[in-house]
Amino acid sequence: MKQPTGLRIAAFLLIAATVSCDKSKPALDKAQQEVKEVSSQRDNLKMQLDLSEGKLAEAQKRIGELEAAAQASAAASATAAASTKGAKGKGGKTAAKSKRSHKKHH
Repeated sequence: MKQPTGLRIAAFLLIAATVSCDKSKPALDKAQQEVKEVSSQRDNLKMQLDLSEGKLAEAQKRIGELEAAAQASAAASATAAASTKGAKGKGGKTAAKSKRSHKKHH
């Protein structure tokens, strides 16, 4: 009994597909495992990046606070230095005037 050509081709393709799937299954399993590993590594790196970005934001905030404190301290020092200079300058002029007046009397 002769089978139709289409049926033979279909059977051949089915057998060929089954055989080729069996041969490629280990490769497929290996590729799937590699994808899992790479995905795990990516997730780990993303978590590390998020932690690092958080630490960086905290450090930048702290730097801003320290810079503001340094500027406030510098301004306070400049104000204190100016008031001290002014007090010394007035005292020095007064002493010079008193010496001059003392010299005129003699």
